[in-house]
Amino acid sequence: MLIYISYFVSKSGYYFRPKLFPAFISVEPANFCQLHCPECPVGTKSNGRTSKETMNYGLFEQIVDELKSHLTHIIFYFQGEPLLDPGLAKKIALAHNAKIFTSLSTNAQILNK
Repeated sequence: MLIYISYFVSKSGYYFRPKLFPAFISVEPANFCQLHCPECPVGTKSNGRTSKETMNYGLFEQIVDELKSHLTHIIFYFQGEPLLDPGLAKKIALAHNAKIFTSLSTNAQILNK
């Protein structure tokens, strides 16, 4: 609604910039993967990253604290394998405690019974 209002106000010659926040975000818990898929920048190592890293919990906590009143969904996936982050369960719990829905995408290679 704010976007429409901003558009119509700007068409009349006034500048109006509402403060908008994202409803969902995508975070990358781990920037690496155990597979070497030929079509993936992580698998082919063409993404420019030289070290394997996981997302810092403090940074994730800060993101959730700043956006929790606006976020409805956090996707734990970008190009790395999220299940390789040993702190993933703690991050998901933080999001759920803030009443934010979470989802992730995985290659499921490390799942077991």
